[in-house]
Amino acid sequence: VMGLAGGFLFRLGEYGQAMEKCEASMQTLEKYRPHIAYAHTLVYAGAAQFGLGDMNAATQFWERAIREYHAAGSLWGETTSRNNLAEALIAAGNLFDAKIHSCEALALGQRMNNAEMAGSSFINLALIALQEGAVSDAARFAEESLSRFQQSGHDAHIAYSMSILAKVAAKQNNFAESRRLLEESIGILKR
Repeated sequence: VMGLAGGFLFRLGEYGQAMEKCEASMQTLEKYRPHIAYAHTLVYAGAAQFGLGDMNAATQFWERAIREYHAAGSLWGETTSRNNLAEALIAAGNLFDAKIHSCEALALGQRMNNAEMAGSSFINLALIALQEGAVSDAARFAEESLSRFQQSGHDAHIAYSMSILAKVAAKQNNFAESRRLLEESIGILKR
């Protein structure tokens, strides 16, 4: 419950309080490891640290979460943690490691036949490709992401995929298409 409270506090933007709950949760659950609840708490702690702007701490929590989920046998959790870690590594400019974790997460998502998890991995791969200047790869990955999120029906992720496709269109100097995609993305988010 303390770990979930940390997750809710993170979503409310109360990052310091989220960390307090997560630390209490980890202390309580330590003796039951490996445990999925402990791994969940590590994910929320990483998210709280991400919100606080401490990328180093966030990546350390997500690396620990990967190991904890793996030990507890949770493919879903390991996939989520790898996608979170890849996102932080992209933000930090570590594209090499981000690509490794994105590809691992994609393989796990496909193994579970989980369209949403695979979609998140494709988003990360699209962002990496954009930063590397591989625009055609970015377009392909963003299209794959959009397709997977449409399968899962997750509107916020559909909108995010469209915003990545808008970035691709802008890189290709197709500004009318970029604007159309962004307007459609905003419409989905408003809905």
